[in-house]
Amino acid sequence: AAPTRATATAVCLVTLLLEHHDDLFLHSTHHATFAVNADEDSHVLVNATGDVLIKRLLSPVLQDRDFARIFFLTYTAFITSDELLDRLQREYEQHGDGARLWHVKVRTRVLDALKTLVDERRSSLRDSAHCVSVVTALVSAASADDVLMGTEARAKRAVAYLQGEYLRAAAGGGGGASLGGGGGTDTVRRRSSTGTGVTSPRNFSHLASKAIWTKYTAADVARELTLIDFDLFTRIPPEECLQRAFMRREHAPHFFAMTDRFNEVSEWVVAEIVSRDSVSERAQFIGRFIEIADRCRRMCNFNTAFAVLAGLMGSAVSRLKLTWAKVPLKMRKIFQRVARLFDVGHNHRKYREVLRDSKPPIVPYIGLISKFLYAVDDNNPDTMPHRDHPDITVVNFAKLRMTANLVTELQSYQIDSYTFVRIAELRAYLLAPPVVNSSDGHARSLQIEPRDVTAPTPRAANI
Repeated sequence: AAPTRATATAVCLVTLLLEHHDDLFLHSTHHATFAVNADEDSHVLVNATGDVLIKRLLSPVLQDRDFARIFFLTYTAFITSDELLDRLQREYEQHGDGARLWHVKVRTRVLDALKTLVDERRSSLRDSAHCVSVVTALVSAASADDVLMGTEARAKRAVAYLQGEYLRAAAGGGGGASLGGGGGTDTVRRRSSTGTGVTSPRNFSHLASKAIWTKYTAADVARELTLIDFDLFTRIPPEECLQRAFMRREHAPHFFAMTDRFNEVSEWVVAEIVSRDSVSERAQFIGRFIEIADRCRRMCNFNTAFAVLAGLMGSAVSRLKLTWAKVPLKMRKIFQRVARLFDVGHNHRKYREVLRDSKPPIVPYIGLISKFLYAVDDNNPDTMPHRDHPDITVVNFAKLRMTANLVTELQSYQIDSYTFVRIAELRAYLLAPPVVNSSDGHARSLQIEPRDVTAPTPRAANI
């Protein structure tokens, strides 16, 4: 009988084990620590030297997709991209002269790893001259390797991708896939620390006459806000979530664009409300923003929902007792429901439960993503002495796994897109809405409702 594919694979694995028994097991267990995963009845890598991690990645036998996912998302914690490229080239060259199965499989693994690397990090490697040089050299070597090209379909696919996608895009000056694929060409203006738009109380009457968004329904506004936020969210690459890059604007421009947008929407809410001289008109606008926040919540756009809520709960608006007393009870109940979603109690348990049960498309709250990423980074060391070899420093792979899981969750929300139809006029307004900084907003709030007002303020959840 002809051998089955499973039989052929088993024979291949046995051959590899016999050829490189010492190399395989030395690099898979030496200077590495494993823990037992009771739930899955398996061993989980806890820490290892950087050399062992790379050897494990390239091992033809130890093919672990979850390990590879974590590695490519977080490798910059222990090695630079240029150093990893050099290591891949060196590993290929060291195994480049032999036709033995092990050497062929290692060369295939190197090409496959290179393909994954340039795909995962295309935003930072697309214009890297060093990356282009390494890819060009390895593609040239592989293309001339009759043994490799004649026996390894995976290597052929990797070479075809590197030639057709990466090198062509690099030669075209970065004409490859855009970051995140959000599909929009608009950008959100960068805010200054003092805000833009309205800058003093005397400008508020002018603002009140410019609110073209009011002719649209709350659903229209919520949909457009959601499309804008989702476009920004899908542009956040994984590297901006690593090693506290999200705390530095120069290292995380897309992450900061989204946090800037959060603040801009909150300040817009304040500006629109406090610019109204009439109590009843202010109450009407509060009601409209409550409805917009609730619509965003129902669309699973939690980021904009919280941004609108933050504007309503800021001191400039929340202190307007006469105004809140005029907001219909129905709207106040909706306000309380949305506010409870973002209660910080039990480490934001309510929000996390709702997020877990929500179906895509989703725009998660960006502030909590950065909070969890920071907590993982702050509470776990990058490296540590090896348990059995204290003189050897190992990479804390358990920390990398936690970080990678958070980034993978973020990436899962970037896949499914909203299909709302854009409204050009409304979008143009919402991309650059009038805003007010906190000091001017509060000054205007005191002007329209002095401190001696005694009307009751509706209770709100602790955000």
